[in-house]
Amino acid sequence: MCRRTQLIALLLTLWVAPAFAQVESAPGIQLQDEGVNQGRIQILNCSGAGVSCAKSGVTGTATISGGGGGSANTVAVTVDFGASGSDTTQTVVTGQAWVSGTSVIVCGLTAVATASRTEGSEEGVWEGLVSAVHSRVAGTGFTLLANPRFGRAIGSYVFHCTGA
Repeated sequence: MCRRTQLIALLLTLWVAPAFAQVESAPGIQLQDEGVNQGRIQILNCSGAGVSCAKSGVTGTATISGGGGGSANTVAVTVDFGASGSDTTQTVVTGQAWVSGTSVIVCGLTAVATASRTEGSEEGVWEGLVSAVHSRVAGTGFTLLANPRFGRAIGSYVFHCTGA
């Protein structure tokens, strides 16, 4: 390529390049939710109980405390079908101040070992043990009813109950 062509190419580059180099980002800051872009904003105002904002370098973080991840109302309940077995049993659970007359309480069989079943309670799964909560007493507790779907169950089993 001759010098004249090189000079023209250089001048064209210097004349056209600034048009491409002057790309500006949108004004404001990029708002993200858990790292996902939500758009751009000019001001982020952190307000309300348990809400705070912090800045570290070029990144700001809003923190909202409370309202989730709290402790649940739980209790382990042992039901006993007896040494000779039974097709139903119930256990009255007391000392549960969180219980109200309309509490939703869900109980599920665990594999926790008991005195009569030191290896755990996987037999409860094979026997199809099911449970139901009834007779809620506000500030006191509830009654857990358990029965096998098939025949009779023998010994004791542990159910884990959670409610609100």
